[in-house]
Amino acid sequence: MEIDLAVLADAANVTADNKVNLMGIFRNLATPVMPVLLPSFYLALTFTVEENELDTVHNFNILFKNSNNEILQEVGKGEFRIGAQNNYNYPMLNLLIAISNFQMAEYGTYWFEIIFDGELFRKIPLLVTNVVTNTPSSLSEEAGSGSKQPSK
Repeated sequence: MEIDLAVLADAANVTADNKVNLMGIFRNLATPVMPVLLPSFYLALTFTVEENELDTVHNFNILFKNSNNEILQEVGKGEFRIGAQNNYNYPMLNLLIAISNFQMAEYGTYWFEIIFDGELFRKIPLLVTNVVTNTPSSLSEEAGSGSKQPSK
């Protein structure tokens, strides 16, 4: 089994004919304040399954870690079965994990670690950076700096 796609997205679904739809793929998050809360997003994974892996059971675990490799949260854990196929044509397995009310306390690089059957399969980075926003007062000061001052 190989991971073909591993992304974070604002929205994701799988159609009746096994197509994955993704919207708003991201790896960076810029915010002016901390902590930051992501109300809803998806971890989307697609796999190519080899013929000898059909009709097998696997364990998965998805960990969220900080840049110091400390586990901050277990995002998902479970077991799944790769179904048997009558006509094997490189079947694709899709795994979409909905994540809600996800909070990060500081700026830096975070990682989602995808672990299958005890082995690290993939790490997905999430970079959280500081962004400076212009407040209404700072915008009016900037606009006024090059303009003619009213006479008294």
